[in-house]
Amino acid sequence: MPFAPYKNCQIEYSITGKGNGLVLVHGTGQSAENTWTEVAKHFSSKRTVVFPNYSGSGRTQDSNEPLTIELLAEQVLATAEHAGLQQFDIAGHSLGTCVAMYLAANYPDRVGKVILLAGFTSTEDARSQLQFRMWKEMAETNPKLLAETFLFTAFSPAFVAGMPDCAVRDTVEAIFTTTDWKGAARQIDLDLRINVMKEARAMQQETLVVGCVHDYIVPIAHSKELMKVISNAQYAEMETGHGGCVENLEQFISIVDGFLV
Repeated sequence: MPFAPYKNCQIEYSITGKGNGLVLVHGTGQSAENTWTEVAKHFSSKRTVVFPNYSGSGRTQDSNEPLTIELLAEQVLATAEHAGLQQFDIAGHSLGTCVAMYLAANYPDRVGKVILLAGFTSTEDARSQLQFRMWKEMAETNPKLLAETFLFTAFSPAFVAGMPDCAVRDTVEAIFTTTDWKGAARQIDLDLRINVMKEARAMQQETLVVGCVHDYIVPIAHSKELMKVISNAQYAEMETGHGGCVENLEQFISIVDGFLV
């Protein structure tokens, strides 16, 4: 996988396909690969798809300073430039939606259409603060428990209940062994501080907001709020948990395909 330089950072990313640019941005404690690989395979037949690991994920290197939304956004932009994309559409998941909104508001000449899956503008409400404080403590002291929590809350109850016991154990182990937990703690620290309401209000791009009905990490009310504040937005729902693009890949691709045409 190539690396894009940005100041004192080296940003790991994947690139596939050929055509108009599509940048995919992952969420907290995740990676480009485990969030977007299957989505990228679909769009690579007609798009140049770039999906980076921002600070705290994959093999991306930085100075280990506290993260800011500006830094993550500039890393994603630097990656797009390194991949040869001057203009691009962008899709973000969870924390990645905040990155996408920041880029859309601040680089309107570079960013075309915007897709926000399970998005939010801030975590100032008491429930979000409680959740991310718990996550941060687990990431620092008991990451195996957080790996279990990620699986338990990232998908709909029906999806998790339908998994064989061996698949549950294997998935938890995969999350535990492949996640950079120090990096995840840094991303969670950003979650606790983030607010991109100003950027959401400033966006002018055509935007697709995708809410997940059974989302226990970022409840669907956050997506509905985005619909109210983004001036040129349309809305779709998925009958999934937070990880909608993994839980129901075909539905997510169908929704996005219709929007990007």
